[in-house]
Amino acid sequence: MAEFRRDFNAKRINRVCNDPSVLPEVSLPGQESIDCTALISDLRNIVLMTDGGGIIAIWQEPGIYEIHTQFIESARGIGAIRTVREMISWLFLRSPAMELQTKIPASNKAALGLVRAINGRLEFEREGAWQLADGTACRMDYYALRWSDWLYSGWAMG
Repeated sequence: MAEFRRDFNAKRINRVCNDPSVLPEVSLPGQESIDCTALISDLRNIVLMTDGGGIIAIWQEPGIYEIHTQFIESARGIGAIRTVREMISWLFLRSPAMELQTKIPASNKAALGLVRAINGRLEFEREGAWQLADGTACRMDYYALRWSDWLYSGWAMG
């Protein structure tokens, strides 16, 4: 399991988001780079990182965070799943988080596998809500993981 820490600058998350194995999955058509500096400067947001990737928890309202996960290709797999589970446990134990929400384009099979591995609950779907790099639209799936779901997940707290 990779060691992670909360980052208060965007250096590592920007490097990961702009990696050629990540950028096409997290950017909008025509977007050439991502800069997370503004997100990190808001201390309500939480960025937990390893050198190979991590999660951004964006504050939505008290207790609710929107989660974005990104790992470079060489850091993906079962190790990334274990690390994300540890990061989620950290969020539920050491932050005000009571609910984590995420959006996954139907075309992103890796993200779908990850949300299933953490027992995310499908809340609803929206057809045509995500635009792919080629300009076509695909379905966006919306998931949530609440504190009580996490607590009884079988992997909570390590």
